[in-house]
Amino acid sequence: MEHDEVKRTKPVEGQDDEETSDLNLMTLLVDLYKGLKKFWWLIIILSLIGAAITLYRSIGVYTPLYRADATFTIATRSTTNYGSDDYAFSYSYGTVTQMARTFPYILSSDILQQIIIEDLGTGSLNGSITATGLEDTNLFILSVISTNQLDAYRILQSAIKNYPRVAEFIIGDTRLNMLADPSVSQMPINQESYPRTILRGFLIGMMAGLTFVLLYALMRRTIRQVDDIRKKLNQKSFGVLPHVIFRRRMDQSKQQLIVLNRQVSSAYKESIRSLRAHVIKAMETQGTKVLMVTSTLPSEGKSTVALNLALSMAQKGAQVALLDADLFNQSIHKLLNLQDLLHTLEHVLRGEAKLENACYEVFVKGFYFIPSGTNHDNSIETLRSPGFLQVLDTLKAKMDYVIIDTPPCGMLSDASALASVSDSLLYVIRQDTANVSQIIDGLQNIGYSGIHILGCVLNDASAGFEGYGYGYG
Repeated sequence: MEHDEVKRTKPVEGQDDEETSDLNLMTLLVDLYKGLKKFWWLIIILSLIGAAITLYRSIGVYTPLYRADATFTIATRSTTNYGSDDYAFSYSYGTVTQMARTFPYILSSDILQQIIIEDLGTGSLNGSITATGLEDTNLFILSVISTNQLDAYRILQSAIKNYPRVAEFIIGDTRLNMLADPSVSQMPINQESYPRTILRGFLIGMMAGLTFVLLYALMRRTIRQVDDIRKKLNQKSFGVLPHVIFRRRMDQSKQQLIVLNRQVSSAYKESIRSLRAHVIKAMETQGTKVLMVTSTLPSEGKSTVALNLALSMAQKGAQVALLDADLFNQSIHKLLNLQDLLHTLEHVLRGEAKLENACYEVFVKGFYFIPSGTNHDNSIETLRSPGFLQVLDTLKAKMDYVIIDTPPCGMLSDASALASVSDSLLYVIRQDTANVSQIIDGLQNIGYSGIHILGCVLNDASAGFEGYGYGYG
């Protein structure tokens, strides 16, 4: 029975390759879909520009062309039984075949062109002459195309009159027998259809926009699934936090993404609890207390993750201090809806307040929030100052855990300064946001400090087609 179970769970050969192929195709399709959602306006603009350019060129470059035609048969001179020369009008297959081959050459020859120019008394020939023979007949159509109706007609008349002078040296004495009087088109033969021109330019612009979206999809290198953390970053995954959607008409104050909010989905709260368990286990194994939370770029949700992790730890009974050290983008006090804080870390470092006054125990027993203040000058020196190190030592002695929300490591060097005074690091990656190369650079920069990287958490992950079919489910 056990043997059968092992045999049943054995992977089928080639199954991994098929799943990888399906995943790559799914990723490309979703990237195309997201590219269309992101750059739909560019496609429309390029389509309109293409239509405008095509219409402008059609109007500006357009030159009307007129065609004059004449249909005729060929007669060759022969000698009659009575000894006098006459023209034979009988069908001669050899003559027709020979003329069909030589007509284009004769009409395009410089000799005939020069004769027509002299005949018309002009300096140049405003038109082109062509001749088409109907197969297996002695019928020919002589055509002249010109930008001027009168020029087309005059050139055709001159060609009919002077053609025998040139053809005589090549195919002998011939005569053109007109079947219908020469005529010239009253309307341009190349008259533009502006709706069709606009449509053509619109489609050209649209194709350019779609090509841009395709290149955008092919060149994207972001973290989409949990497995990407291991495969592309060579880091551990500490969890996935799902994307949370609030009702549109809900009060703005009730749309705070914290685990204490009843409007937040149970899936998100459960993911925070799972993240808490992984972090606590890893920190206990390492024997560390100070956890630094950072990301590659702004707006990846690191402050929200740090806050919810600290609240969840306090809910479990731990004494947790959350230090807002992102001096350039302080958002935690907004999530906690705290305004007009009297004392901050800035006041403590200046000696204007005690650390106890800047530690605000709010919402959950054992959770302490320490705002940084508003002084952004010399932030690195502030974070490396003896006073800041003393604050950390005091917090480590009184608290079970100290969580530091830091600036993105891909933007400022403040994160590297904090890494040197922290014990461990949790790296937040928002799904499909930062390029893999940016994330790797951020991890390498932060890793030079020697800090222990616990792992990464995939934040704001969507399931279904929007989330590449994997997400957090």
